[in-house]
Amino acid sequence: MADTSIKKHAVIHSPISYSIAGTVGGLISVTVGHPLDTIKVRLQTAEILSQRTKFRGTLDCVMQTVRKEGALALFKGLSPHLLMSVPCSSLLFWGYGMGLKLQSKDQNFDKLRPVEIFNAGLFSGAFVAAVFVPFWHVKCKLQVQQMSSVNVKYKGPFTLARQILQTRGIRGIYIGLSANLLTAPASACYFVSYEYLVRALTPAGTSRDDVRSLHVLFAGGIAGTVWWLVGLPADVLTSRIWTAPEGKYPRGVRDALRELLRNEGALALYKGFVPVFLKAAPESAAFFWGYELTLKAINWMSRVFSPSFE
Repeated sequence: MADTSIKKHAVIHSPISYSIAGTVGGLISVTVGHPLDTIKVRLQTAEILSQRTKFRGTLDCVMQTVRKEGALALFKGLSPHLLMSVPCSSLLFWGYGMGLKLQSKDQNFDKLRPVEIFNAGLFSGAFVAAVFVPFWHVKCKLQVQQMSSVNVKYKGPFTLARQILQTRGIRGIYIGLSANLLTAPASACYFVSYEYLVRALTPAGTSRDDVRSLHVLFAGGIAGTVWWLVGLPADVLTSRIWTAPEGKYPRGVRDALRELLRNEGALALYKGFVPVFLKAAPESAAFFWGYELTLKAINWMSRVFSPSFE
């Protein structure tokens, strides 16, 4: 009986399975959350981009955006967001699975302690933050270009990326790297909170496959909220660095933080709070629902077609 249990969990407990499941979950969550992500970025950057565009809050930002640019403006930057969601989610969960594997002697991840899950999430978050800076940079610039006083407008992500590379080189496309790395602890807390809740909600004597979708949605929603509670200040600073006029923050995150605190106060680190927390729970719940469903499908296929499949 014990051997059967181990085989049943072999596919789930492998970085490649985590990677595939994370890809599916990422595609679902991006589609659900992108409109509110656009509103979040616009609220975070309005202060530095334009003196003529001011928002009284989340609803006002939505109304102004739709009235001036149409409802489809809420989906600006979606193509690079979707384009990077596949490799980003894949690498995030591959990195998480690899981090767990490196700390597990028998590959039974369910036995790992919260601190070990935290370490795996930290490794994964830092890895992804470093790799995907160019994509997030381009996405944010596209989301706010209509607000900018600069007359140059870009047709799409590739045009913008090419222009940045031509004028500022590789270093220009990687602006905001240090600020983006500050989101890694949020990824660590994200995974710890999700795993803790899923384990707590798994009935005694049952396997991970038996966790109900409602419990997965609940745990995923809470985990998403935790990510943003920890990571929003770094996200605000990163958004400002990416969308600011060239040369505004020569020392990166230090200059951006100093200016923000001096002009707007510490609460500005949580600008975009409302759209973030409106989207955090449903977006993350959708992510983990797709993730767990895919893991179950992979596990089922492994048992049916090849018990040794990993």
